[in-house]
Amino acid sequence: MRKIIFLVFILLKIPVFSQSGQIEYVSFFKSDANNYIIKELENIVEENDSKLSYSLIVNGNKSIFFSSKTLSSKTDKINLQEINSKLIGTIFLDLNQRILVQKKIVYGEELTIKDSIKKFNWELINNETKIIDNMLCYKAIHKEIIEKKIENEKNEIQVVKKEKIITAWYCPTININVGPLGFYGLPGLIILLEDDIFVYQAKKIILNLNFNQKSLIEPPKATKYLNYDEYLKEYNRLKSIRENMMKY
Repeated sequence: MRKIIFLVFILLKIPVFSQSGQIEYVSFFKSDANNYIIKELENIVEENDSKLSYSLIVNGNKSIFFSSKTLSSKTDKINLQEINSKLIGTIFLDLNQRILVQKKIVYGEELTIKDSIKKFNWELINNETKIIDNMLCYKAIHKEIIEKKIENEKNEIQVVKKEKIITAWYCPTININVGPLGFYGLPGLIILLEDDIFVYQAKKIILNLNFNQKSLIEPPKATKYLNYDEYLKEYNRLKSIRENMMKY
């Protein structure tokens, strides 16, 4: 009899898993990033504490992530949240086919990337937990080296390497292994994601999708697709044009 009671207890403790759902995220500045922006760029950057909404729709191994609300600036200053949402654009993932399709706006031009998905080397930190909206979440980090071109005092272009750290807090009781910005591969839904400047936090989770929601999970259409290397070349070309325009 004791064994039966114990088995029932175990079954009750097992979470109900779902492979589909719609998650609404909000993005906002990290507190330290916001302080930097206000201090160093207060004359050209809009001091905007509003949050921007994003939607993640998942069905099996396919997902799509996009901005679900557009900010309208009331000043002539730069709105970094709005710029960031255009750079993110729409991100479609097919984990079975290992394909990413991302349509974004770069320096006013619409570009669409179609390439194999990136692999993330997550480090799971199981001894660090956090309660987020009554959900027990675990910490994971991903590190990568990024290169940035800067101009020194001699007007020479130098390539500087920097370590970028992405911090994710995921909930293993929600069996969705993708999250905002095309990140995936964790044993549970990413509830909160932090990069250098922005935080993305889940605010609404709806498990199981209707037909209309599922129909939205389609790769963005484009007349021309670029692989990642082609995209970088086009990005640098557009950046160079913009910088030359700024000189005059």
